Amino acid sequence: MCERMKASAKYTQPLGRAIAQGEKSICIDGEEIDVKASIHVISGYSAHADQSELLAFIKCIDQPPKEIHLIHGERSAKQGFAKALEIIGYRGEVRI
Repeated sequence: MCERMKASAKYTQPLGRAIAQGEKSICIDGEEIDVKASIHVISGYSAHADQSELLAFIKCIDQPPKEIHLIHGERSAKQGFAKALEIIGYRGEVRI
């Protein structure tokens, strides 16, 4: 089982909303897919936080995630953030 955490002010797309609201299956391109992930939604936290805010957030998690996927931004910025995670002691896998 995987876990998915999404920091967002709100879900505006029907698929994201359905997943966030706990639907057990969703339809993607006409195919019914079982949702097997554990979903965590953080309300009131900006998805546009700066690097220091994101690092502080990760440091405060009692059990940090096993993996962090860096999706948005320039490759050099993502590499810099991955290095910053290493510096603060994050020991999980960082995927760019």
